[in-house]
Amino acid sequence: KGDRMSNEASLNYVLFGAASTGTMLYGLSFLYGMTGTTALPGIQEFLAGGVPEPNRFAIYAITLLVLVGFGFKIAAVPFHFWCPDVYQGAATPVTALLSVLPKAAGLAIVLRFFYGAFSTPGAGPWDLEGSIGWERLLMVLSVLTMTVGNVAALTQTNMKRLLAYSSIAHAGYLLMGVVALSENGARGLLVYLAAYLFMNLGAFLVVTLVHLHEGSFDLRDYPGLYRRAPLLTLAMAFFLLSLVGIPPFIGFLGKFYVFAAVIEKGMGVYATIGAVNAAIGAYYYFRVLKVMTIDAGGEEKPVWKLATADQAWLVAFALANLVPLLFWSSVEAWVRGSLTLYAGR
Repeated sequence: KGDRMSNEASLNYVLFGAASTGTMLYGLSFLYGMTGTTALPGIQEFLAGGVPEPNRFAIYAITLLVLVGFGFKIAAVPFHFWCPDVYQGAATPVTALLSVLPKAAGLAIVLRFFYGAFSTPGAGPWDLEGSIGWERLLMVLSVLTMTVGNVAALTQTNMKRLLAYSSIAHAGYLLMGVVALSENGARGLLVYLAAYLFMNLGAFLVVTLVHLHEGSFDLRDYPGLYRRAPLLTLAMAFFLLSLVGIPPFIGFLGKFYVFAAVIEKGMGVYATIGAVNAAIGAYYYFRVLKVMTIDAGGEEKPVWKLATADQAWLVAFALANLVPLLFWSSVEAWVRGSLTLYAGR
């Protein structure tokens, strides 16, 4: 609380959170006024009766208002403005928490909202009401999120801000699983979230340890890091390659599942945009890896002696990006069980 930047980050988060929550509740009040209920099954029953043409615009407007709150949670564009400043100003362990848990919770709510209120009664749990083109609205949100996040990350030299924009971009990829509007899309979202947990927390652990030794989050302090901390550099390479989506790391399967889901739905152009964005993201991830392993610098600095606990956490997160592939049938069973529980079937 004695850090001015942290105080600014807190105020930023509170103000954006209050505004987005108020906007979402405003939209929910309209939804209640139209349907007479806030229960998702009741909303589903109302929409199943058919949406008159004059009400269709209102449904879209309500959905946009509600998505403001959801978009704030997952840092989706254009509701992402709080993210870089808050990530930079908060304590790094708090930043790591903010980068993972609210995003997972927000995406779970998005799934529940769309598949709970807008699915077709009597059909499968993943079949949405066809009279309204939800996928177009979500697709635009996804494309904007991944593109803005990746392009903005290209110029970042502060590691926390770089990972903040990276987190925004990954929110766009995660939304691909929602856009697919299918069981495979939901499965892809769940697999991607599991992968994102391990690769992102691992990257923030490395940034935390570098800050403890160097007192800086600037990428300019990373040259020659492999000479001073080879284990830390190797672990960071694992996390960055997983974030890129390079096999055999778990991040590859996360991208594979969501891309396969949208291609299966015939959204080839959307998948191509996602692939181009993945290539843009690879540039700044590899730039960090290049600075750590190839760029000259830091020759006069002593070799680090990492604490045993820190080494153990690095190894654990690194293995978590590889080991699940050896037991993928068990992971698949967990995903299927989770989706069955989620859909109430």
